[in-house]
Amino acid sequence: MPEITRLCIGFANSWLLKGKQGYLLVDSGVPSKHRGLFNQLRALKISPEQIRLAVATHVHFDHVGNLAALVKRCGCPVVVHEAEADNLEQGRWDLPGGTIPFTKGVVKLGRRFPALTARVTRYEAVKPDMRVSAPMSLEPWGFEASILPTPGHTEGSLSVLTHDGHAMVGDLAYNEIPFLYKSRVPPFGNDVDTLKKSWALLLENGVRTVCPGHGAAFDATELV
Repeated sequence: MPEITRLCIGFANSWLLKGKQGYLLVDSGVPSKHRGLFNQLRALKISPEQIRLAVATHVHFDHVGNLAALVKRCGCPVVVHEAEADNLEQGRWDLPGGTIPFTKGVVKLGRRFPALTARVTRYEAVKPDMRVSAPMSLEPWGFEASILPTPGHTEGSLSVLTHDGHAMVGDLAYNEIPFLYKSRVPPFGNDVDTLKKSWALLLENGVRTVCPGHGAAFDATELV
């Protein structure tokens, strides 16, 4: 069974998957938190050089914020969806739509002041090594897992599925404040209908546990 560990980097998650010869890191958290990332790895007795591969579930600042620092430290290859690879290489991101009234207001405000939004959410650019747009096995890298395109939150959202039924999904699903916001639909997203089709795709692929980009893992039956 693959060993999966949740790392909390700022207000976002990174997920660490143990492989045969090293580790896979899914997302890298909020910008300027790389010391926290490295400290959490150290606490697990894992050196950054043991990270063999990094996957960006999507190119939003809170998911790729420490990717540049990681690559500088360990030189691991970076995988991202083709649709968002240019954003990563240029250090920019596209503000998604809101899915509830409050976040729709936040997005409207953010788009009204684009320079301020860009300054507050800036991150260091990274040149991706692999651009994918179709399912991709990670077995050649020593991981019992695969990458699956799962659009909805963004056009180029990716999920990492392990062979034993775990899915690290970025912001395809949400679980940050379950006592206030109980929906698994993320508060930000571009296309909720497409997102729910991606949920169905996860279930069709045997996913039993969802590991989101915000909050703790939860049972995949909640997506039904």
